[in-house]
Amino acid sequence: MFRRSLIRSDEFNSTEWAMSSVSPAVPPNQSRESSEDARPDYLAVGAIFALLIVAGPLFLCMPLPNDAALYDVQAFQLLRGGVLYRDLVETNLPGIVLLHAAIRLVGGPSSVALRVADLAFFIINLLLLRGLMKAGGAPRAVLGWTVPVLLLFYFSINESCHCQREFWLLLPGLGALTLRSFQIERFCREHVQMKQAAMWASVEGLCWGAGVWIKPMIVVPALGCWAVSVWRIRRWRYMYVDLIGLLAGGSFIGSVGTAWLLESGAWPYFLETLFVWDPHYFASRYDYWTPRAILMMVGRFFPWQFVHCAAVPLVGGVIVKTLARRKPGQINSTGSLETSSSEIPISESPLKTGRSATPMAISQPRAAGSNARLLLAAFYLGWLTQAYTLQHLHDYVHAPGVLLAVGVIASLAVSNRVWKFGSLAFLTLCLISSPVLQLERLACWSTCVTSGSTADVRGRLAMLASPSWRDLDRVAAHLRTLHLRDGELTCYDNNAIHLYTALGLRPSTRFGYVAVYLDVFPHQRNAIMKALAGSPQRYIVSDLSACGVSPDTIRRFCPEGVVREPPQIPRRLEGVFPWSQPITFRAGPFLVHRVERPLGRPVP
Repeated sequence: MFRRSLIRSDEFNSTEWAMSSVSPAVPPNQSRESSEDARPDYLAVGAIFALLIVAGPLFLCMPLPNDAALYDVQAFQLLRGGVLYRDLVETNLPGIVLLHAAIRLVGGPSSVALRVADLAFFIINLLLLRGLMKAGGAPRAVLGWTVPVLLLFYFSINESCHCQREFWLLLPGLGALTLRSFQIERFCREHVQMKQAAMWASVEGLCWGAGVWIKPMIVVPALGCWAVSVWRIRRWRYMYVDLIGLLAGGSFIGSVGTAWLLESGAWPYFLETLFVWDPHYFASRYDYWTPRAILMMVGRFFPWQFVHCAAVPLVGGVIVKTLARRKPGQINSTGSLETSSSEIPISESPLKTGRSATPMAISQPRAAGSNARLLLAAFYLGWLTQAYTLQHLHDYVHAPGVLLAVGVIASLAVSNRVWKFGSLAFLTLCLISSPVLQLERLACWSTCVTSGSTADVRGRLAMLASPSWRDLDRVAAHLRTLHLRDGELTCYDNNAIHLYTALGLRPSTRFGYVAVYLDVFPHQRNAIMKALAGSPQRYIVSDLSACGVSPDTIRRFCPEGVVREPPQIPRRLEGVFPWSQPITFRAGPFLVHRVERPLGRPVP
């Protein structure tokens, strides 16, 4: 059609002909199509607002995961003049605790404040991902529905995935990925300003470096993205400048963090974490990768985890095609931009139009889209690799991979009836199985809006059976009557870690997860028990369900409330800390022990 319009020039007026000569290979109706593409999909926008209105209050009132409570304990210690790593053993880098401290400094101690920040981070991640998908050429309809679909996913997963490092780590990761996409396009130009390229490489390095302070596993997808850059550019003078800029930005953010650790007095304890605690914690990840645990995780994510079955083959196909051919738009040894006629539609070829056109005008848009798709695929593959090879089998570790998989599928999948039908069937299954539509949860909406996150609401909205939030609230009420001071309470199991923030108390020792540390670090058991024996602790809270005691046994253990008679302790727990200490109160699976010496032996 376009060739016929060029031959029959009488159909064009002078203005149209002048514009077409300035912008070669652009159809006359492109301005109308562009304006149509710019219009929002009002149905998708309505779905976003409906989700935020219906599921937003429920999300904000859900309970915090145990890890978030532990980071809060450290953040409050830091804000009260404490020293990181000295006051509480932490096996992670300090970025997440500093983020918690900043949020708590601005938003206060409520769980809602932290969840507001978490939702804000997630929405920013969605916008960054959508931008990469748009640069990769995803259709307008797909772009419009990506945000509500992924919001449905985030509102559907359990609370252990919220307010966690992985989704917060995506923010600097996707930000750096966006800068990397612009950098490749910058190097594909015929004339490159090296100072500008080095500056933006440094900014990108700042993003990757900030991600490392949250979790160093971000290095794996970062290396994958830079490898794509090397393959696409193949111009070593440019890549040296790019690498120097990346290292400069990463080194700067690393030196700033190191200087803060030195100035705050945390540096020697940070080194202790790196060389004493972290190697054993890293090695313990293999203990969790069992077939039963994997199936249970897939069940908790059903059906979202199956998006990898479509995303991984698509990424594999992209890699094979990329390795099998030379990159269109590559810069050759003379510094000019090479093109491939296979990337240019026949109707847009200058040989067919009879007009001259620069290689940049013909190939750059399609090459830019190819760059964005390749980078997103490399980032997804790198993220999946580190999640399944370097980390523990925790739900929050593997949840962000679903978000990236959806972006990859939307960018790489072929738009045909099979894909459309499969996508519609999958999304229908996601909607049917989503907790967002459960009537029991929806019944809490008005309470969430009027009363906020109470213990009763948290118990009704929790997707995980443990901890029991109503019973934990009863324990907190009982402990308030004891008028405890800092250091006089020990939360033995990680489910009880929320009591420190609820009561505003410092832990009795530097071991927040006492039971977990005794289990994961057997070589440190004597040191942990010695620290407990020398602490000013007066009371201990334990969780019978965490050590495998059945609900029937717990009910027969002792009466609810204040315990006046010795309970029937299971034989395997006799003489074992903390059940060797007198029990004064029970609320569900939680026990309150009064500390008497000796403490007893650690659990085997």
